Amino acid sequence: MRAQFYTETTTLCPLASPALNVSNSSVWRDNNSQYVMSGGAEPMGGLAKGIVTLLYSAIIVVAVGGNVIVCCIVASQRRMHTITNLFIASLAASDVMMASLCIPLTFVADVIVQHWPFPSLLCPVALYAQVMQSF
Repeated sequence: MRAQFYTETTTLCPLASPALNVSNSSVWRDNNSQYVMSGGAEPMGGLAKGIVTLLYSAIIVVAVGGNVIVCCIVASQRRMHTITNLFIASLAASDVMMASLCIPLTFVADVIVQHWPFPSLLCPVALYAQVMQSF
């Protein structure tokens, strides 16, 4: 069998915009092996995936916990109701939504399974939430 060079196109998010939806990889395949030339990431091994999952979990817990504490302090203390503190509480609320919605969904889709395993409707919602919480 002759070696082949081709491009793979993978749909990452079924309902997303076509510009955000495609991952291309150039692949060289011969009889018994396949080499990814560019684009796409190699799947992680079990130990690496476990370490990355542990680190992401720690980041999510710290982000949600710390920002919830900030929101509770600003909401409960009357003297904390200044313009600056309300702005900080608003940023903290945005961080809570990002850490509880966007980070876990994209982590599972990008690192763990490398495709979108959630319902199709959730993909544009997650993309919209990421954009809105970033700006």
